[in-house]
Amino acid sequence: MRFLIDADVVLELFLNRGGFVENTERLLLKSTKTEWLELYITDKCLKRVFLELEDENSELAEQSVAFIKRSFNNRIIKIDSAIKEQAR
Repeated sequence: MRFLIDADVVLELFLNRGGFVENTERLLLKSTKTEWLELYITDKCLKRVFLELEDENSELAEQSVAFIKRSFNNRIIKIDSAIKEQAR
């Protein structure tokens, strides 16, 4: 199963918002330990995470985005005009 993770889900983990940290951690951990669950994010998600975290701490923002990139490796989807058109 393939799922696209929204920026808010990722932000829950880094900002400890709304009491969903445990669920987010569990989901991300499960995706690394099983082949049937594939999680994806978009490049726009990375930008949003950076902007949200930059307000708190720019070094934290850079480290967090680097961690996300390493974690999602080749599962970062670049949103371009072709993908937008295909979605329409």
